[in-house]
Amino acid sequence: MSLKLEPATARKALLETAAELYQARLLTPTGGNISLRAEPDVIWITPRGLFKGGLREEDLILVDGDGRVRQGRHPPSRETPLHMSIYAARPDVGAIIHSHPPLAITFGLFDLPVKPVTAGAVLFRNLPVVEFLLPGTPALARRATEALGDEPAALLRNHGAVVVGADLRQAADRTHALEETCLTLLLARLIAAEPAVIPAALVGKLLSPGYPSIGG
Repeated sequence: MSLKLEPATARKALLETAAELYQARLLTPTGGNISLRAEPDVIWITPRGLFKGGLREEDLILVDGDGRVRQGRHPPSRETPLHMSIYAARPDVGAIIHSHPPLAITFGLFDLPVKPVTAGAVLFRNLPVVEFLLPGTPALARRATEALGDEPAALLRNHGAVVVGADLRQAADRTHALEETCLTLLLARLIAAEPAVIPAALVGKLLSPGYPSIGG
């Protein structure tokens, strides 16, 4: 993971990811936020309240670890404290996506278990759910960071999902995988029978460092 990205490279990646996730309906018109670690304690993040399907380079905000805006003409996302808290606790994380995926939100409403029904689902077998706390507050930032721990994602009940990755591509892929996993499991529940799951021994192999990345 590179901790020193050229500004143009970082902004381009953020814009492409925001457009991709908006088109996939994982970001709402003004809901959700994406960040990228530019330096150990400096991030690029999407702005507050702007249409996610039409962001431009000049809309993105550079923020330091104290929450000060270094570059940008708009206020940063109100969830900036959440992003900063996770980056401080997880040096392995290079990008964070807070999305509003409808199926994953549904899982969080009912505390439905994420069973290892596919290789992608295995990643979320320990998916934590954070009780509802007001968006943008220090309390949410603190509690979500605690619940996330070393996991790749957490659900925010009545709110959305937080997914992390070494870079934006991995975070985006995991965001897609989380929603696809919830879709598969919700469809399985419609059949009203217990779905087949991947055996525990093979779950371990799928997650082993020497196994190729999930997704083929």
